[in-house]
Amino acid sequence: MANQINDMIGRWIRKILGIFFLLVGIAGLFLPILQGILFLIIGTLLLAGDSIWVRRKIAGLKTRYPESYATFRQWRKKFRRSNRKS
Repeated sequence: MANQINDMIGRWIRKILGIFFLLVGIAGLFLPILQGILFLIIGTLLLAGDSIWVRRKIAGLKTRYPESYATFRQWRKKFRRSNRKS
């Protein structure tokens, strides 16, 4: 029971942080101080596990930009590896 609660809390934290980073990334596209693309990528990585919409967009990236998709997959593997260690 406690494990399910921890998983649920973890999912909510990932969703909140993912949305936060997406919003900061959008603001960063217009503000010269912030790196918008970096925050958009971080937000996408955080939301990719729970959001069907994000997964579809990532799948579209594979066909439209195969080189960028390969880089994205490498980042995602690193993120998953470091996430599992903790």
